[in-house]
Amino acid sequence: MSRGRFAGAVGSWLVALRIARREARRARGRTALVLAMITLPVLALSFTAVSWDMAELTRAEQLDRRLGGADAELRWSAENALVQDAWGESSWPAQGESVPRTRPVAAAEITALLPAAAGSAGSAGGCRSRYGSTTGTCRSTRGAWT
Repeated sequence: MSRGRFAGAVGSWLVALRIARREARRARGRTALVLAMITLPVLALSFTAVSWDMAELTRAEQLDRRLGGADAELRWSAENALVQDAWGESSWPAQGESVPRTRPVAAAEITALLPAAAGSAGSAGGCRSRYGSTTGTCRSTRGAWT
C-alpha cells in the first residue's frame, strides 16, 4: 500500500468516525439500544461459557474431592490381584478373570497389605504412595475402617 492510499484509507475512517459520533449524539436512545443489543448477548455467552467450564472438574480436582484430607484411597474390589490406572478410575485383573469380593474386609487385612513404613491404617505414620512415604491418614471408600 503506497503512502497516498494509506492516507486515503485513514482519511475515510476519520470521516466515518466523525459522522458516527454526530449520529450518536443526535440519537442517544438508539445508540444505547445498539450497545445493549451487542453487550448483553456477549455477557450472557461469556457467563455461560465460564459456568460450563467451571462445572467440569479436571482429573486432579476430581481426585482431590474424592480423597478429601486423606493421602490415599484403598478399595478392595476383588479377591485376586488387580492392575489400576494412574488416576484410580479403572482397574483390571493382573491375570485371568476378576474374582469379586464375597465378604467384608477387616482393617487388619488392609493393614497387613500396607508397607511397614506406612504403619497402621489410622496411624500418624500415613500411607505409602508411589512418590514415597507421606504422612497423613488412609480411609476406606465403604466406611468400614479409617
